[in-house]
Amino acid sequence: MNEFHKSRKKIILVSCTILYVGLMIATALFDSMGDTVMVSLWGSRLPLSSFNGVLNAGMAMLSIVMVCTDYRRGLRRSLFLMGCSILFMLRSIIVMKKLGALPGIANSLIMILALGILYRQLAQRETDIVTDFLTGLKNRRGLVRMLDKKINDKSPFYLFYVDLDDFKFVNDNYGHKSGDQLLCMIAQRMMQFCKKGAVISRLGGDEFVLLIPEQEDIGGVAQQIIDCIGEKIVIPGSEQNVECYVTASVGIVKYPTDSKEAGVLLKYADIAMYQAKKNGKNKYLQFNKDMEREIQRHAELETLMKESLNKNRFSLVYQPQYNLNDCSLRGFEALLRLKTEDGVMVSPGEMIPVAEETDLILKLDEYVLEHAMREFRQAVDMGKKQVLSINISAKSICRYGFATLLRQLLEKTGFPPEYLEIEITEYCIVQSLENARENIRELKALGIGILLDDFGTGFASLSYLTRLSVDILKVDKSFVEGIEADKKSGDFVNAMISIGHLQGCKVIAEGVENQMQVEMLRIYGCDYIQGFFWGKPMPFAEAAALPMVHE
Repeated sequence: MNEFHKSRKKIILVSCTILYVGLMIATALFDSMGDTVMVSLWGSRLPLSSFNGVLNAGMAMLSIVMVCTDYRRGLRRSLFLMGCSILFMLRSIIVMKKLGALPGIANSLIMILALGILYRQLAQRETDIVTDFLTGLKNRRGLVRMLDKKINDKSPFYLFYVDLDDFKFVNDNYGHKSGDQLLCMIAQRMMQFCKKGAVISRLGGDEFVLLIPEQEDIGGVAQQIIDCIGEKIVIPGSEQNVECYVTASVGIVKYPTDSKEAGVLLKYADIAMYQAKKNGKNKYLQFNKDMEREIQRHAELETLMKESLNKNRFSLVYQPQYNLNDCSLRGFEALLRLKTEDGVMVSPGEMIPVAEETDLILKLDEYVLEHAMREFRQAVDMGKKQVLSINISAKSICRYGFATLLRQLLEKTGFPPEYLEIEITEYCIVQSLENARENIRELKALGIGILLDDFGTGFASLSYLTRLSVDILKVDKSFVEGIEADKKSGDFVNAMISIGHLQGCKVIAEGVENQMQVEMLRIYGCDYIQGFFWGKPMPFAEAAALPMVHE
């Protein structure tokens, strides 16, 4: 497409030049003929030189077209041609003693001034097009042009894709004006890396791209960028200054090793930055093909889940939970499953993280709640007093209006709330404690039980437990799986069970897979267990037919 535009500009410039020269020659001929040649027009006879004004206007129009087509080359050609035209008119005055050419010279000089003004406006417009209005750095368009130029030169270079971590926090807490000031300060700090041949640009938001010629210690440069951004920033304020620290994640690609196309280089650098952010932020990663495959798999899973929701291809299985004292069936945890059209099972460990990165998890939560309650109501209608436990994502429990949504689903399905239990994670408490507390308060008012999942994995401090009305704590299977072989693991699980009881909560251990673990958990005073040893996830028909006591 760029080659097409270049060819079109060239054709226009050449055509205008030829026409201009033709008009200039015609003007000279008309002047030389003087009043000897007369032309009849609308009943009047006019000398041929009377039409020179029209020819001059045509040349002026062609000059404007050339400058508008390509303001750099067009202006040079226009000035050259106008200079030649002025020389012809001066020749007419000096040699032929015809002062009638003076208006033409004046018009040409005025036209040169007008073209200069037009050139300046077009040049400024061109600068604005490739410049970020906030920081004064090159914008995306300017960066792509620079990349194309570097690629045409075939000079190896590195591209650093820099994204500030949690920049939204600054805007939300200090205001967008402070956020803009911070971006300008970050841009100034990164200018120190713009040495010979380097280019820095802001793509938009809190994303910057740095182009640096090939050098040996590229990891050292990336770390310098991270350290430079991570230094304390003081943002001037009307009332008081704001002191803050920001971190950055950096993705790196190399030309021509990773790609020879500007768009692909930017895409790969963005992928590497995303992986650095996903791996804990405040670090850098260099692109490799495995990252691209992971992103493609991410996109495939997202599309698959959207289609499966529309076509109702998801299914539910139920894993039993037992009372450890009398081996009675307490209830079931509902688990989401998905098979492709080819019958291949999609791993929940692969599917759920992708859904959690998007708002798809909200739709999945709503799907599980409605379908599990609708299906499990059959067991309740049969007189089985069993608890239905459903996992809810951090986004849902922290979402305003979640309790109202669940109340509507209870009414829609007719499921009794006293048999429903919502599982939340420690992470959702840390993410938004106040929203979680409000939703939990409303859920408990409906008679719904609250279970804290993944207890002990380290997200929340024990102080959170005193601020939430949690009924049950679930000990993560990563702690349970080693208790029969490692005394420290056993002591740790024992301590977590004791803490749960001190908080007035029941405790359930998940991932129980052998008799030794069952006996040790019974000694520790664990209330309930869940795991493959006493029951694997099963379809609803099998779950409904399960005996009330484990044999």
